[in-house]
Amino acid sequence: MCDMLRQFSVQGRQAFRRDGSRVVRVATHAATKAPQAPTPFPRAARRWAVLLGALAALGCSSSQVAPDYAGEPLAVLSGALSADAGFDASAPGDGMTVGLVWIVSSPDGQKSPLVAETAHTEGAFPFGFKLTVFSPPTPEARSYGCPPGSCDHPEPLPVYVGLVAALDDGADLERVTALDILGASLDHGVFYFERDANPDDPSDEVAAIAARYNVPAVRGYHLYAIQKDQELYAALRRCEANGLCVENKVAGGAAAQYWPDHVLEECLALVPDAITCTSYPEDCRPSPEGPSCVTYFDELGVDPAPAELAEEARCEALWIEHSQPAECGELESPWRFPGNPLGFDANVSIQLGKGLYEFMN
Repeated sequence: MCDMLRQFSVQGRQAFRRDGSRVVRVATHAATKAPQAPTPFPRAARRWAVLLGALAALGCSSSQVAPDYAGEPLAVLSGALSADAGFDASAPGDGMTVGLVWIVSSPDGQKSPLVAETAHTEGAFPFGFKLTVFSPPTPEARSYGCPPGSCDHPEPLPVYVGLVAALDDGADLERVTALDILGASLDHGVFYFERDANPDDPSDEVAAIAARYNVPAVRGYHLYAIQKDQELYAALRRCEANGLCVENKVAGGAAAQYWPDHVLEECLALVPDAITCTSYPEDCRPSPEGPSCVTYFDELGVDPAPAELAEEARCEALWIEHSQPAECGELESPWRFPGNPLGFDANVSIQLGKGLYEFMN
């Protein structure tokens, strides 16, 4: 038995990151994580695309209990929560829960992008927790992708991608938002594979993910290790920003605004002398009648003022002018996945105040 227990759907000009949260056309230049999904961070996009493209199947170890055996846990994850001095421990409403948050994708954007499985925690900061999983992820956590040549009939993907997080007790576990995540593990992520890798298929997705993230290519849960070089990350982001930080205002309220706000905040911190502008991108989603698009102004029920239209045009021109230099794609990746020999015996630290954005980046 293995000790326990990490895309995204794209709608219009929105995309999702190594986090799962929505990203509109942001502070710099377009890089495609998925069709019609411009983002400014191509290296992260490619890394996440590799992850998504490798969705297939996985496992914890040869000694892991089979998923259809209900008498023993499939995975048991232990760890502790930590908080910086500035974290407001009283911020959560009725309390806090620790669990797995699954990042869900679907071509039509109809699936909730985040669903969770949780276990209650007890104690005072910093306190330990144990999360026991007796079954595979629920069907709501399954992602769907397009088979080669057509997207008329999306197919289920056999790899589930998740993170270990602290959640507000009031969160709807079938429709978690980035605002519900009060803390996240940034050093570990979780996979669940529905099947073993196919050794006869050179393009097998399970095999590709397992090789990339240094986990066994077998059915079950896996806990993988993440290392991030902060200096390389800052250099990559500065290169991709190319002197421009964009404030995107989107429809969907605070939950939808979470991602573009974090992108802008990070850009201004790394490029304090950057040019800034404001954009109002559309969120377009497929429907039987054709794409349905909504903007920040549609949600407010008002038309944009002439000054706002002028600013949008200015921002569009700046976005093109500051297109990402080709050399950004040649920079060394800041992320490493060195392998996790301890498996689910590794102790996981959840950093309160860190969330989906930090995990995905």
